[in-house]
Amino acid sequence: GTISTTAASVTTSATKDTPTTAAPSGTTTTPKPLAVIKGSLGMKVSNPAEFVKDPAVKEAIGDSIAKLVGISKDFVSVTLRVVTRRLTMQPRRLAEGSVEADYTITIPEDAPAPAGGAGATPGATPMSVDVAGIQQKLEATTAADLGDRVTKEMADKGVTSFTVEVASVSAPTVEIREDENATTTRPRAPTDAAVRRGVGIFAASLFALAGLGLA
Repeated sequence: GTISTTAASVTTSATKDTPTTAAPSGTTTTPKPLAVIKGSLGMKVSNPAEFVKDPAVKEAIGDSIAKLVGISKDFVSVTLRVVTRRLTMQPRRLAEGSVEADYTITIPEDAPAPAGGAGATPGATPMSVDVAGIQQKLEATTAADLGDRVTKEMADKGVTSFTVEVASVSAPTVEIREDENATTTRPRAPTDAAVRRGVGIFAASLFALAGLGLA
C-alpha cells in the first residue's frame, strides 16, 4: 500500500505541465568581417589577345601582388581584359597592346598573418592580417617595381613569349564587409515535447514498480 501511494504522488508531481523554454539550437548564421581590397594595373604587352587568355599570366600577376604585400596567394584573384583606347593626337587610330589587370584581395577575419611583408605588420583593425599595412604597401609601390615582379613571376612559370610593362597602378580601395556564409553550430537542446515524453516514461516505470510491490 505504501509503495502504491508513493508512486501516485510521484506521478502527480511528474506529469504536471510546467512550461520550459528550449535554448537556441541547430546551425545559426554568424556574420564575420571580410576585408576586400581592389585595384588595377595598366599594362602594355605584346600580343594582348593571347596574353589575357594565358592562365599562367593571371597566376603570375596574382602571385606578384601576394608576395608584395605578404599574404597567401589564395586571397588574390585577377581578371584580365584587353583595353582599346583612341590616341589623343590620332583619334582615328586605335591603341594596341594595352591590358588592364583588375585584382581583388579578399581576406577573411581569421586569416593568419605570415612572417614578413605588410600583412604581418601589427595594425588597429579587427583582422588578424593588417589591412592598413597592405593598403599602404600597394599605394607605395611603383609601376616599375610591380612590372619587374610580374616579369620575374612569369619567367619562373615558364611564360617567356610576352613582353610586359606596367604603365600605371591605381590607388587601392578597401571595404570591410560581413561574410553571410560564416556559420557556427551549437548542439540541439531538448524540446518541450521531448521533456514531456521522458517524464511519461519515468512515471510509467514507477507504476510498474508499484505493481510488482503489491504483487
